[in-house]
Amino acid sequence: MSASEENKDKPLSAEQLEAQLQQQREQLARTVDELTDQLDPKRNLAELKQQLSDTAASASDEAQAFITRLRNGDPRATQLVGITATAVVALVGLVLIRRR
Repeated sequence: MSASEENKDKPLSAEQLEAQLQQQREQLARTVDELTDQLDPKRNLAELKQQLSDTAASASDEAQAFITRLRNGDPRATQLVGITATAVVALVGLVLIRRR
């Protein structure tokens, strides 16, 4: 039998129990602090605002790049505009037909 197996069978001393309990309390306190941080509405709102700002900036950059491609006569960009316009017209037509 190894020394660690022998120690498992021995009851813990009061000091060992106290040390074990203190470690568990500290771990629990860290876990509660982490959960509190994750559930903090102000923090979550700030993160959401940052994500929205980043997404808006990215979309704006993409739109500017697309417009530049259109102005430069990129055939793929022109084709995408035509496809999109056709899809919008078809969708509006379907909505109008269904309303009648």
